[in-house]
Amino acid sequence: MPPALASREYKLMLRAAGFAGSEAALIAQVAAFWRDFSDAVAGHGIATDGAFIRSKERPVTFYDTADRHLNNKDVLFRDYVFRVRSRADGTAKVTLKYRHPDRLVAGDRDLTATKKLLKKREIKFERDIKPVQRRMRSLYSYSGSGRTKDTLSVDTVDGIVALFPDLGKQLDVTLDEPVAPVSGFTARELVLEGCRISLSGRQVAECAVVIWYDRSANPTTPVVAEFSFRHPRKHATDPRFTATEARVACRAFHAALDLDDWAATTQQTKTAYVYAMS
Repeated sequence: MPPALASREYKLMLRAAGFAGSEAALIAQVAAFWRDFSDAVAGHGIATDGAFIRSKERPVTFYDTADRHLNNKDVLFRDYVFRVRSRADGTAKVTLKYRHPDRLVAGDRDLTATKKLLKKREIKFERDIKPVQRRMRSLYSYSGSGRTKDTLSVDTVDGIVALFPDLGKQLDVTLDEPVAPVSGFTARELVLEGCRISLSGRQVAECAVVIWYDRSANPTTPVVAEFSFRHPRKHATDPRFTATEARVACRAFHAALDLDDWAATTQQTKTAYVYAMS
């Protein structure tokens, strides 16, 4: 049996150019987007509340081999993604994610992180819902994560396998194969949170806008923008997601897709953007 689903997250890429400028200008534009979105879903009887505020900022880097053994481009879906979010204290949050359109396949992995090397370890099983040619496509993602205890140094596949041991059984590559930042790219990720969508009397979806800047380029010109909302199952005693809530979420998602001034329905996802730069 696959692990219990922790959340369903709807993701939509936005027109990044619309959020260029200072951080004050960015927040103003995100507020304008939220007003348009709220007006659109109100027409479907869906309530929203809150205001977006700056939540966190962090550098994000993806690591892979030169032949992309982790993120296999020879199949119709992406396989593994290894991501590092560096912290000011020199440590980092590392995440290994496995993705597949089949729930049973996605959950059939051991992504347990090494206790000796990582603290605050966490496992998540999620369903991501994204538009493909304006149709909803689901992708299940199973991820293990943790925070390094010391400064992170990952130079070979073996360095990643040391953090997530089962990965070594899944890859057809020698452990001394070098790894490096994908496309030589590190994003400066800015996250804004604070808004919610009411899906039912008991369940809300938590919203986020994620803006990526090229850390080595213009600090006020975003390269990727994403709007997402998720409704989580916070703990084991929570009621399971219902079809009624899913239908409301779907209506909200399609309303966002129809915001032509904001939605970038052909824009690549954040991960795909990084790999396409190669």
